Amino acid sequence: MQIFVYEHVTGGGLASQPLPDSLAQEGGAMLRALLEDLLRVPGVNVVTMLDDRLSGGKLLPTSNALTCTFVATQEEANLKFDEEIVGSNHAFVVAPESDSTLLNWINRANHLGGAVVASSPATIDLTSDKLKLATHLQQHGVPCVPSAPCSLANAPPFPPPWVTKPRDGAGSTATRLVANSADIAAHANTTDEQKIIVTPYVEGVACSVLFLATPKRLVPLLPGAQEIAADGSFRYLGGRLPLSDNLAHRSAELATRALSTISDLKGFIGVDLILGETSDDDRVVEINPRLTTSYVGLRRLSRVNLAECALRLAQNESIEELTWRSGEVHF
Repeated sequence: MQIFVYEHVTGGGLASQPLPDSLAQEGGAMLRALLEDLLRVPGVNVVTMLDDRLSGGKLLPTSNALTCTFVATQEEANLKFDEEIVGSNHAFVVAPESDSTLLNWINRANHLGGAVVASSPATIDLTSDKLKLATHLQQHGVPCVPSAPCSLANAPPFPPPWVTKPRDGAGSTATRLVANSADIAAHANTTDEQKIIVTPYVEGVACSVLFLATPKRLVPLLPGAQEIAADGSFRYLGGRLPLSDNLAHRSAELATRALSTISDLKGFIGVDLILGETSDDDRVVEINPRLTTSYVGLRRLSRVNLAECALRLAQNESIEELTWRSGEVHF
């Protein structure tokens, strides 16, 4: 069985653009973790791609079952992606939601008839749009952080302070804590106003839950805390596993409730939340229809191969019960 793994930042998706070190580091960590786990699956060969600017790094595990092609241009990346999608039995695509990047790759793979372990385009479109998702969750009675379109003419419908962020952003990119309407205007003036949303600032414990999903089944993995910069930029600094039993139960329960309102989920799905003083204060922040960085920490505590589980579920096969090692992991 041949498995294709494509990680957008390190895999040539930015071949014609500057390659940010922070994004390459995070994307590279997810890529290597997924490659290592898939290479441990019996009878599997893995193919991948790398931006040739990363050829001197150590992103790739050493294995005779791994083949990597280095690409130098966006055209080369597109052609190689198409070739590997057509030639592989299954594919994992990791890409940011911003500018419909993930959606475009999934649509491209589906058009070629590729068996991508990913949610449907409609589901990716819904979960990638933070404004649309917040409306969807509210309509289904799921507690979430509300959002509103950015407006230079009117103040947000929530009391300050506020958070401004891209409507389709990934992670904390271009996310800011703002205290007044002038700060909102400044953010909107440096971006496309239509692409910015405003939310209230919600205090609490930032956490995430990564799931293995099929249209009929949701398997929550070990919930973990997110380490976020306290300077108002909300930069993602990594994570910590596990949460206390109480917080883990609350986060998994609310994340499951949110995903249960969405159809056609498949593969890895991440849910970000803010946990308040009590469960009544807990809120869903966003849903990421892809592998998230928390996988890097989760695999270190898992007693089973999580990538193999995702592959088995995609083939409608059973998986063994998930069990976890004791101890704490920072990543």
